[in-house]
Amino acid sequence: KRNDSCQELIAELKQWNPDIILFQHEFGLWKARPWISMMNQLSQYRVIVTMHSVFHHRDKMIVEASMPEIIVHLEGARNVLKGEKELSQPVHVIPHGCFSCTDRSRLWNFYQSEHTFMTAGFLFRYKNFENSIRAAAILKEKYPDVYFTGICSESPHASVEHESYYQDLMELVEHLGLQENVGLIRGFQSESVLDAYLRTNKAAVFPYVSKGEHECFGASGAAPYSMSRAIPLVTSSAHHFHSLPTLKADSPEEIAQQLDFLFSDAKKSEEQVEKQCRYLEENSWENVAKKYVAIFCD
Repeated sequence: KRNDSCQELIAELKQWNPDIILFQHEFGLWKARPWISMMNQLSQYRVIVTMHSVFHHRDKMIVEASMPEIIVHLEGARNVLKGEKELSQPVHVIPHGCFSCTDRSRLWNFYQSEHTFMTAGFLFRYKNFENSIRAAAILKEKYPDVYFTGICSESPHASVEHESYYQDLMELVEHLGLQENVGLIRGFQSESVLDAYLRTNKAAVFPYVSKGEHECFGASGAAPYSMSRAIPLVTSSAHHFHSLPTLKADSPEEIAQQLDFLFSDAKKSEEQVEKQCRYLEENSWENVAKKYVAIFCD
């Protein structure tokens, strides 16, 4: 748990005495004091840290500077750490690993509509659920049966923010008259539940915003996971999706236009899925693991 002491973990690592220690780092999980202390106490080992998020924030440098060797998913993340923040340690770039698309079957269309799309993610404002809702309002003019499902995960550490954002989204739904065209499902959902939604909806949308001081240089794990379910994706141009062969759209109007293309042209939807599946194969966990091994053996 965040801010818990790492002494038990450190003791176990030292007892096992590995050749290399590889950490997965996310700022929401590791806090500064226990992290810096752990890096210090493990200094006799080769420690490599995979950073899943890199920001412009200067305050985070006290944590980043303590990492002896770093792996990031994007060249932009490396540029921030080496060029902007002038960190001296090695920073490697390895893409985020992907699950292959091994099953392209679809579930029975329980929505009873051919014009459905979904967004999944934590109920934070940068996930930008409102753009999906506004896109549904635009599409409703052409497709009265359009339906948007938002899968809204929540964290006990941000319950106030989640509730505030949810109420704002529900007000927007009512304002746009979309009560029968939008469903927001709150709380954690298992992989089997997510699989059911992904295999039923016609498209998935990830409209994240990332800008200004809070611009995040990290690769999305949710988007490639969704791609592995043979569903065409529309994403924003945020860094999370920079390397993905998704349909790009940033405004509600652009999202609606891309979804309209997919709804009205089955061939376009199939071509998009094919493009995504090729990317998944090229960046499979096995292929990405080989890049890690190359660094381990360096």
